[in-house]
Amino acid sequence: MSSTALLTHAQALFYILALNVFHIYYALHTATRRTYLALREWYVGPLASCTAPTPDTVRADTERLSKIPRHLAVLVMNEEGGASRCDEELVQDVVKLACYCSAAGIVELTVYEATEQDLTEPNLMIVIGGTPHKYVSLEGFPPWHVRLTEIVNMSGHDRIDYTLFLRSLYRYSKVEQRFGR
Repeated sequence: MSSTALLTHAQALFYILALNVFHIYYALHTATRRTYLALREWYVGPLASCTAPTPDTVRADTERLSKIPRHLAVLVMNEEGGASRCDEELVQDVVKLACYCSAAGIVELTVYEATEQDLTEPNLMIVIGGTPHKYVSLEGFPPWHVRLTEIVNMSGHDRIDYTLFLRSLYRYSKVEQRFGR
């Protein structure tokens, strides 16, 4: 066997080994992430006391949190990542979310539409809908209104439910905001 053929064979073995190492790393990463998400769901799950909450259960669930936002903004996108969908499900979800906010003591709720001009700065923004990804697209939401906003990316979800609302409040309550200090 010539030295060139031996070198080519060694390179092929190296590439196969490297590909297998990357494959194993990706499989372990995916399994670890799924386990983490399942454990997080298990941990936050007991906070949600029922599937159809009453104002009393919302108050009881949110009393355990260390802080509650005064202003909650929701940005709902469609699967293509465009502006919010306008259908009956969205209206029902927003009505439920308004009831949850009222019971939790959240003073202001903004469901973003591109036509709104007079927005105040929200403490918490929940991004819902669109394709699941690690980056957040604000879809025209004015960036100067989110400079101190905690953004919770729930883009893998297409509906607003109580568990998602409570999980977002839980994440917000655990955030330390230093405001430049």
